[in-house]
Amino acid sequence: MAVRDAYRSPDIQNIRIEDTEVVVTAKNEFRVAEVEVTVVDADGVVRENGPASLGWNGVDWHYKAKVLPAGGKIVVSVVNLAEVQTVKELLIT
Repeated sequence: MAVRDAYRSPDIQNIRIEDTEVVVTAKNEFRVAEVEVTVVDADGVVRENGPASLGWNGVDWHYKAKVLPAGGKIVVSVVNLAEVQTVKELLIT
């Protein structure tokens, strides 16, 4: 299973905003090691970033944002144990 994990990228199934919390649903063949969330404003300036915390269900990762600027975007980076990375963006409306 670990060998298959090394050749497959983690899957970011969903990114959603609940109030000021960014919730990322991520899965992998074996295990997701970490999720990092970056908040970028409309001018392309990074406003904040940091690690998300794994939720009780084992697939949702939570990041409490200080600010979610309209017209900006959320960039999510998911890494598995083999350090294979997947990146996905969500526009903030």
